[in-house]
Amino acid sequence: MKSTLKKNRSVSQSIAQAWTNYEKQVRSSRSKASIKNIHKLRVSTQKFEAILNLANCVHQNNRSKNIISQVKNIRKSLGPLRDMHIQFKKLQKFKIKNFSDKKQNAFLKFMSGQKKAAHKKAIQRLDDISLRDEKNDVKKIIKKIKNYESENNKKSNQIQLNSKMKIDMSFLNDSLRNINPERAKEIHEFRTLAKKIRYQAEYINSITDSKKYDLKKIKFIQNITGEIQNDSVLIHTLDHFLKIKKNYNNSKVLKIKKEIQDHQAAIVKKDLNHLTALK
Repeated sequence: MKSTLKKNRSVSQSIAQAWTNYEKQVRSSRSKASIKNIHKLRVSTQKFEAILNLANCVHQNNRSKNIISQVKNIRKSLGPLRDMHIQFKKLQKFKIKNFSDKKQNAFLKFMSGQKKAAHKKAIQRLDDISLRDEKNDVKKIIKKIKNYESENNKKSNQIQLNSKMKIDMSFLNDSLRNINPERAKEIHEFRTLAKKIRYQAEYINSITDSKKYDLKKIKFIQNITGEIQNDSVLIHTLDHFLKIKKNYNNSKVLKIKKEIQDHQAAIVKKDLNHLTALK
């Protein structure tokens, strides 16, 4: 998703911009819950959350904490559908649509059922979003931040933002040094942290009109851990299918699982080890 951030904006202006992007993606996803729209909506929630977290370091606000909690829940509720989109994309190279016998077709039916269920839950969650209530809260947040910005000089605000990023970057590097590549949960949590810090860095670069933080470096870390996480999610889905008694010896699916496991192991051995040199 290409950044639309404008340079040298205040925190309050950045919040307004992030809200506009988020609101637009909610409406687009309600109209059509496509792969593209769901992905864009999840990214917009992450970016909106990032700027609200930065705003909290400049001026604490309970409303922003509530909004952060809401958009985080929305993103998590859309995660299963996004995961299914990614899994179908990864499975394309295995040509699952060309399975010839009934046993193999069972897998395709299983995957289609999983996707349908995720899609239904996503639609229900999108309908539950109250943009009107959120918009009123966001307006109040922006007003308070504007008042604070007018009472404090720009340099002071930037010092606070950079101080927060220094702490967050240090925590990211500590997490990278201590990550256990054998634990999928740790990799997932690290990836989420990397995304959060990347979007915060993106906003600070735009607010200060600088290239203080290396977004490419953080993006690279995010991509590598994302590949590992995507493989873990697909392996979990394959295991779910194979646990069904009549499917336990499905040779085609067992072969796919082995290839995904080998792919993941190769990334862990080569690329994750390389990440330790990026600190």
